[in-house]
Amino acid sequence: MDELGVVSSWSVMEISTHLADKMGDYDLNLNIGGRFKLLENFSENLMFMPEIMDSMDAFKDIAQSMELEFDPTDNNVFYFSTSESLFKCDRRVSNVPTKLETTGLGAPSALSMSDKSYLLAGFTCGSIALYNKAYSAPITVW
Repeated sequence: MDELGVVSSWSVMEISTHLADKMGDYDLNLNIGGRFKLLENFSENLMFMPEIMDSMDAFKDIAQSMELEFDPTDNNVFYFSTSESLFKCDRRVSNVPTKLETTGLGAPSALSMSDKSYLLAGFTCGSIALYNKAYSAPITVW
């Protein structure tokens, strides 16, 4: 995610030399005799989605308030937070993110998805919520 709210996913791919010139401008040339290309899989500008930026207050600190966490088992699923909400995006279902339930928890400030199917989210109120990948409401809150 860049400072303008654009989320991009990239892959590195080794290809044969005769195809390398036809693939694009992102040539990495990582080893002698090998040709590697950087391929963009996905790119979405979150700033222009009304589901995410529903008020102008979110624009004043966008670079400081957004966190991003990819699912370690499925790179089509990622979570991100703004200064007001927590979202899940499953690209297989839709490019429009799903807003997760955070009522009474303050602003999401840290995300961690180190365990399969579970997201830990820290909030500015001091609470920590555990979310399951299949649900939009937290399983438990400490």
